[in-house]
Amino acid sequence: TETLPEGFVLTAADAGDDALDSDADPITGRTALIDVTELSTLTDTDDDGIVDDYSWDAGVVPPVRIGDVVWVDENGDAIQGVREARVPGVVVNLLDANAEPVLDADGNPVTKTTDENGEYFFDVAPSEYIIEFDIETLPDGFVLT
Repeated sequence: TETLPEGFVLTAADAGDDALDSDADPITGRTALIDVTELSTLTDTDDDGIVDDYSWDAGVVPPVRIGDVVWVDENGDAIQGVREARVPGVVVNLLDANAEPVLDADGNPVTKTTDENGEYFFDVAPSEYIIEFDIETLPDGFVLT
C-alpha cells in the first residue's frame, strides 16, 4: 500500500458483487488466494486467445482526517475558550465502532500523542470511530470535563 497516492487508503474488501467490488484487504493490500488451476471455469472474454479472470481489483478512497485539541478548561464550562491553554503529551487512542482498538498494518493499536499545541489528528478510511483520551496521561491533578 506504500504506492497509493498520498493519504489514500484501500477500501473495504468483498463488499458485494465479486466482479465489481474491491478484493484487496485494506490492511495487507493482498487479495485472497487466486486459484486458476481450473481453466474450464474461465473464458476468453476479449477474444485474444487467453482465458481471463478480470474480477480481481482494489478500490481506494481518500482519507478522512479526524481529531482536534486537548485544552485546559479553566472555567469548567466544557467549551474551549480562546485564551485557554492547550495540553501537549496526552495519548489519544483510535477505537472502532465496537470500542476495540484500531490496528495498524503491523497489528499495533493506532494512537497519537497531542503535540506542543495540544493537537492530534488521525487520517482514517471512511468508517465509524471512537476517540479515547488516555486519562492516565493527563497532567497531574487534571480530569476531563
